[in-house]
Order: sequence, then C-alpha cells, then structure tokens
Amino acid sequence: MSQEESHFLSDILGGVFQTMVEIQPPLLQEVPSEEAQRQMSMLGAEYALEGGICAAVMLDRFDGALRHDPAALCGGFAENFGGPVVRMLSGKGRSLPDVQDALLAGAANQQRLFCMATGDLDITTGIYTDSAVALKLASSRVPELVTGAVINFDKYTAQDMALAYGKIARKLQLGAKFLLSQASWDMKKAQEFQWVMQLRDSMMPVVARVLWFSAEELSQRTPKTMAGIHIPELYLRKLKAAYQQDESAGRAFQAQAVAMLMTGFRRLGFSGVLLAGGHASADRAALRGAFRETQERLPDFDAWLTEWKRDYALDMCPPVRAPRYLFAGLLQEGRRDPERLDYDPTSVLEMEKPSGMDFLRARLVRYAARPGTPEFLRNTLCALCGTRPSELVSLETLEYLPNGGCPKRLTEGPCGNVAPDGLCECGAKPCFFHRVLTLKQRG
Repeated sequence: MSQEESHFLSDILGGVFQTMVEIQPPLLQEVPSEEAQRQMSMLGAEYALEGGICAAVMLDRFDGALRHDPAALCGGFAENFGGPVVRMLSGKGRSLPDVQDALLAGAANQQRLFCMATGDLDITTGIYTDSAVALKLASSRVPELVTGAVINFDKYTAQDMALAYGKIARKLQLGAKFLLSQASWDMKKAQEFQWVMQLRDSMMPVVARVLWFSAEELSQRTPKTMAGIHIPELYLRKLKAAYQQDESAGRAFQAQAVAMLMTGFRRLGFSGVLLAGGHASADRAALRGAFRETQERLPDFDAWLTEWKRDYALDMCPPVRAPRYLFAGLLQEGRRDPERLDYDPTSVLEMEKPSGMDFLRARLVRYAARPGTPEFLRNTLCALCGTRPSELVSLETLEYLPNGGCPKRLTEGPCGNVAPDGLCECGAKPCFFHRVLTLKQRG
C-alpha cells in the first residue's frame, strides 16, 4: 500500500475529517485516449496546487455515456495529485468474473482503494453485480484491497428504512472498511443514520456526498442526477434565481449553502465529505473560503443547528409531505447523540402481510431447493415459479422468492435507488424487496 493510501486510511479511521473530490472520466467520443490521459494528469496537478483536497474518487459507469476506462486514468491523475485515489467499481454491466478481473488488475497496478456500487438501472444491460456480492468477492479473493461501499439513507417508508439499514449492515459484515453516502439535503436523515449506527455499535468511517451545480446545469429545467437522489425544489429554485442575477452571486449563494451542509455533516460525526458535480476552480475557491468561515463561526453542533433551522431547513425540506423518521428527538439542541442506548429502531416499523401468491411461491421454491427433492419435481417447480434450478442457492437470502421482480435481479438486498414513495427505480411498481421483507417478517 502506498504512503498516501496509508495516511488516508489512518486519518479517516482516526477521526480526521477528510474533504474529497469526485472525478468523472472524459467521454470516449469527444476525447482521444492520449488527450484523456493528459487531461487527467493536468487535473491532478490542479487539485494539488489548490490544496484542501485529501483524496479523490474516480467514478465508474456513473451515467449511460461511453467514457474512458477509469483504471487507465488513475495512474496519471494520482502521480500529479499526490494523494490517494479511490476507484469506484460499478456492478452495472459487469458479471462476477468481470468484477474479479477488475479487482485483480487494480491490485496488480497498486490501486488498492475501491468503493463498490451496484449502479443505476440501464435497460440496455441485463447484467448487474450487487455491491454486497462484490465486497464478498474482494474480501475472499483479493484481501489486500481496502474496500468501501456506497449507501443511501434517504428512505421514507417503513419497508425501505428497514431494508436500507439491513443492507448497510450486510455490507459491513462482508468487509466494507468505509462507507460513501449518496447526496442528501435532509439533515434529520443524516442524524438518524448516525444514531442507528451508534446504537448498533457499528461505527465506521462515513463520507457524505455533496453536490455542486454548475451554471450550465442550472440553466436546464431539471439538473441531471442519479436515481435515488432527491434535490429539494425550493433550494433549487433559489439557487437558479441567484445565478440569474449573475454568476458571482450564484457562486456565493451556493458556496454558503454547500458549506453549511459540509459543516453539518462534520458536526454530526461524519468522517468527511465528497464534493461532486460541475465545479470549476473558482467554485472550489469560493467553497473553501465559505467552509473555513462557517466552521469558525459555528464551532459546535448547537451553533450549527441554530443557523441551519433559521436559514436552511425550510429550503432543504424532505421530498415527501409526511416524512417518517426512526427517532423523535432528531435535530434538537443538546441532542447530537442518542440517549436510549437499548433502543432498536426497527421495532417501530409496521410491515404489511405477504400476499398469498408470494407465500405459496416461496414455499414451493423452498421445497424445490431441498437436497432430497427429485430432479424432475425440482425442474417442474422451478418452471412453475419462474426461476432456474441453478438459482436456488442464491434465493435463500430472498426467502426463496424468485427475484425476477427485481430489474437488476439482486439477491443481497435492494439497491439505493428506490423513490421516496417506495417505487422501484423503473417507476412501475414497488421495490421487489418489499415482498421479501414481508415474507421474512412472517417467519
């Protein structure tokens, strides 16, 4: 492991707050390979010259565009940047052997920091490797790597909250050494997450993603973001209005708002922030100044909370009218940490009953999976229930419910892209794992 990687890990594990930056590889159709390498090398030097950035995250298959392979760009960027580079590894369009090859190649090239993501829905590919499965593979086959995982705690239905925290626990169990949370403006959800982790004694370095919107993005009707990210409409409106005055006014407004988010994450106990989006050097300079001034002005949780409630809470409201939280005392003065250490948040969740068809299908598949079931009967039951005999082992984690209802055919839990109302990323029906959860609750 390089000296930079070692320092990064010791700092983040030791509670030193980290400011990181997200890097997007150039588009294949716009930039030749040599030019892409040159651009990445120059960008690394630019960040090193600016200062204030501790590490970088190189994105992988973040959108549907064809981009240069991040594995080929990390070396040149890291050499001039002088700090550690975390490789994002998306399961979108990758089989398990593909993931293994990418991890082994990374280890061979001294790229030892990886963050696993399942990836957003793409109708052009039917292949997905769950981030939890990738973590399991990394810990067993390439143990010298340091792996993290992407999470999303912005969930507002009982089922989605239970599933999200179950998936987070699973990722930690499978070897995640750090977590990267999707962008959130709901600071109650951020504190809820911290409280759940504290009460479960599962404290782990967590970096919160924050978004910067360029003037060009804001000129569009709706800025493009990943599924599962919900931009507060009122905040977006005010941000657009500020940029309509002039770019410097917009930059100052956004720098102060993002600095308040970053300070809030720090005061809530997060390990760092990851700056993402369309930011230029002038934007980052404005943000560095605003963040430094905000931390000095608001030295503790209560000071930050007072200003947050006064100036930002209404603008950055949740994406649903009646948001549900696991605790009653969130974002209250003097309550940075939870008090009831014996409290289990999942005990307050009300679950629906499973449908009769799901219950019957799960019973039949469970019977098919038994070692003594005759082969002809196993094949018949699998055909009736819409699964294959080769999939029976993987269906145990799904209460033996065939996973054809999940567009990504995941088995370790849901992805993070479910909508606030519980609908799947495809938008046509509730998340498949709601059905798995109701079966599990029935026992």
